[in-house]
Amino acid sequence: MSCIHLFLPKNCFCLLASLSVCQLLVLKLDAPASAEFNSLIATTPQNQAIAQTTPPTDNTQNAAPVEVPISIKRIDIVGSTILTPNQIDQLTSPLIGKSATISQISEIADKITKIYQENNFITSRAFLPPQDIKDGVVKIQVLEGKIERIDIGRAGKVDGRLNDNYIRDRIALGATHPLNFTNIEEKLQLLRADPLVADIKANLISGSTPDQNIVNVTLSEAKTFSVSTFIDNYGNTSSGIFRVGATVQEANLTGNGDSIYLSYTRSGSSDNYSLGYFYPINPMGGTLGFNFSTGQSPVTEPPFNTLNISTNTQTFELAYRQPIVRSLTEEFTLGVGFSFGNSSSFLDGESFNFQNLLFDDGNSQTRVLNLNQEYIRRDNSGAWALRSSFNFGLGMLGATIRNDNSPDGRFFYWVGQLLRVQRLGEDKDTLATFRFNLQLAGDSLLSSNRFSIGGPQSVRGYRQSQLVGDNGIQSSLEIQIPAVRDFDGIPIVKVLPFMEAGAIWNARNNNFGNQSLLGIGLGAIYQPSRNFTFRLDYGIPLINAGNPYTNLQDSGMYFSVSGNF
Repeated sequence: MSCIHLFLPKNCFCLLASLSVCQLLVLKLDAPASAEFNSLIATTPQNQAIAQTTPPTDNTQNAAPVEVPISIKRIDIVGSTILTPNQIDQLTSPLIGKSATISQISEIADKITKIYQENNFITSRAFLPPQDIKDGVVKIQVLEGKIERIDIGRAGKVDGRLNDNYIRDRIALGATHPLNFTNIEEKLQLLRADPLVADIKANLISGSTPDQNIVNVTLSEAKTFSVSTFIDNYGNTSSGIFRVGATVQEANLTGNGDSIYLSYTRSGSSDNYSLGYFYPINPMGGTLGFNFSTGQSPVTEPPFNTLNISTNTQTFELAYRQPIVRSLTEEFTLGVGFSFGNSSSFLDGESFNFQNLLFDDGNSQTRVLNLNQEYIRRDNSGAWALRSSFNFGLGMLGATIRNDNSPDGRFFYWVGQLLRVQRLGEDKDTLATFRFNLQLAGDSLLSSNRFSIGGPQSVRGYRQSQLVGDNGIQSSLEIQIPAVRDFDGIPIVKVLPFMEAGAIWNARNNNFGNQSLLGIGLGAIYQPSRNFTFRLDYGIPLINAGNPYTNLQDSGMYFSVSGNF
């Protein structure tokens, strides 16, 4: 039996003392065409701007003082969780059954280290440990890096309101074993897109043992309190097209990333209030939230204003939303919600059912179960967004039930939505946006659940909710073209030609009159700063809807002024 003693300096297998991480870049287009696009591109990766320092692979550290040939019968690679049996065989088989020097064996360790480095396991390496080589069996040790802890600090050493664990838990999702720097890098970029984070930097240093690493994070928190206001003519013609509203929001109420908002909208003589609260459940982005809205809308449009018609609505919804897959390029989310809806309609102060004149009861209650699915996919030229929602009206907990086949609280309908944002050419600010919406119902629906087309956010050139039905389809194509830029090259004036179309039909074939709309037109956006936006649209109806042209919507004119503070 042969025995060779192999002793190497201890520092030959020490890990890199520190690893610097530069500021992570997140692609954000200036002044996107829409809120949907801003959310879609917020985490699109750019070329990485991270300086990586890899551990040295100096072969001389593993070299024995004297090159003594060793008869090799077997080479054991210990501690690796990523090398496949085929890879191990390819690395070791050239020396099996032959005589080899320590330098030649060390070359296998260097090749293993290179495999780890090329796959971004930059804190892992292989080496020859001190050992007695007996019967031609040589051991190569693989030291796989892992995270010992994540330290969170604030830029300027200021105190922060955001709980450190909010950041720590999200970075820890990338702390796989062995430590892959790509995963940590991705989690940091996702945090840069978080509205609670203004900036985040990190560096990686050695921990208490050679295989341990410490992530030092420096965080700048974003402003969390905001007030937004708007004025537009997007309201319903029956209650008044001119609207004014405001929303007050705190995005980090208790320091745990929970948000609350309160909004108010006044349209003609109608008032609508909304209150919402959302609490993050887990670092993957799961949230539990509720919304409550209430409003009253008297009819002010002549000649019906003399009939003293009004409606009151209240809705309470509890919802849970959970991303299943979340990365820089894609996100898949499932959601479930349950809502309580109550609606009352009145004629001259008396309860009145406008959907079914056989009933004098104008009250309706719905209890709706929602099952939602969302998918977002980003690529170099734009992004896709798809959403599906299954809605079940349940005849329980006080839901309205009628036994004459008229609409009540028992129903089912499905909503599908598709959005594509496409960059046109080399200019990142020249965009095409395509939207498609579809609703399919198996039953006649109450008015609060029906599909509507027409208006500034559907088919421009017509009044708001020009046509309403149980089923419906709507699509639009809009091109955003920068016209004027500021000194920094940021567009402040954009023109937006568009084409839009839609159609509706009812579940029981009780259709009458024109059921489709088609319009083309031109819009313009003036945005001198991120906090102020003015938009003007003019739509031309290509299918006559017989409107009396008594307001701006009938004339195809829409405007919106919004500010954020």
